[in-house]
Amino acid sequence: MEQMILDTAQRMFADYCDKPLLDQAERGEFAQTLWQAYLTSGFHQLGQPASGTELKDLYGFVQQCGRFAVPLPIAESVLGNLWLGDEHTQVVGIGWLQGDQIEQVRWGR
Repeated sequence: MEQMILDTAQRMFADYCDKPLLDQAERGEFAQTLWQAYLTSGFHQLGQPASGTELKDLYGFVQQCGRFAVPLPIAESVLGNLWLGDEHTQVVGIGWLQGDQIEQVRWGR
């Protein structure tokens, strides 16, 4: 399972995490298409018992995110969902969504 997750993540990030996307993130623009791919893939549920994955799968996925410099709040969202448990179905974060921006994000800009 772990290798399948890593291979899928690598393919997804290779497709999306190119120089224009990283430049967009540097300008403070959110990578909406990459975020949608992340949600559609179900990666935000990694580590939850109902997902059939383990914490080591989550750890490997977060490492893969680092390798590709994924400009998304990946660790925050997967850990938030993990802490809230299987019954929680929405993606959580560490800030407040105000319109199309996330505010009050510690260490964010």
